[in-house]
Order: sequence, then C-alpha cells, then structure tokens
Amino acid sequence: MIRLGGDEMGITKTQQASMNYLLNVQKVKTKDGGRIRRKASSLTEVIAESSGPRLCELFRYDPGSESFEPNGIEDVMNNSRCLDYATRFLGIPDVAEDMQRRIVLLQECVDKKAYGIDQIFGIISKYYQAGVP
Repeated sequence: MIRLGGDEMGITKTQQASMNYLLNVQKVKTKDGGRIRRKASSLTEVIAESSGPRLCELFRYDPGSESFEPNGIEDVMNNSRCLDYATRFLGIPDVAEDMQRRIVLLQECVDKKAYGIDQIFGIISKYYQAGVP
C-alpha cells in the first residue's frame, strides 16, 4: 500500500480506501521452454479497518507447479470479507457452485486459447445464459 501512494503511482489515500483487491503481476519463467511471461502472482483483498487497511492474501501463484494456492474455494470463502458481502448482496445461494461454474468457463477460455474479446465473450456468455444474474 505504501508503494501505491508513492510518487511512481500517485494513488491517494482516498483512492486506496475504495480499493477491494490488489492484483500483483510479475515476470516469471514458464516450463514450456523457459519463456518469460507476465503472470498474476497473487490476489490480495484490502480490508478497511479504523487503524488502516489490512491485507489478506487470497491466492498466491506457485511457479513450481504453475498453479495457484490455495486450490480450495472454501479457503477463499473463509478468508474473504468482500466475497461474503457480494454473495449476500447478489443473492447467490451457493458460492462454491457458482465459483466452480466460473472456473469451468475460464478453463474453457484457456483450453480454446480464447484471447480475443469476442472469443472470451462467446464463452463467458454461457454463464449468463444459464440464468445467473
């Protein structure tokens, strides 16, 4: 959070207070020939508290297995305040099931190498066509 408010990024404390998540992206070597790629290395929730923001890491990228930890949706649900609030606000009865459906669609994007907006929209629109708000 200190780096965000520095001269480089210039994000004010007021702007920082409205942040819910921080996505950290880093350059990593991939196993497919050791190419350098940018990958999300962590997703951290920013929780506003009277003493200042508290950071709660939800996911971390493991370059050895090229996967994110924790792998369980339940762990994320237990650690995330925003997710709990959002599911109640949006009326999603089974968060784990909803997230699993989203994971399947995102995996389909990866499997089909859907990189363009139209390709991704075509796949993700299945989620909304299933009657999910």
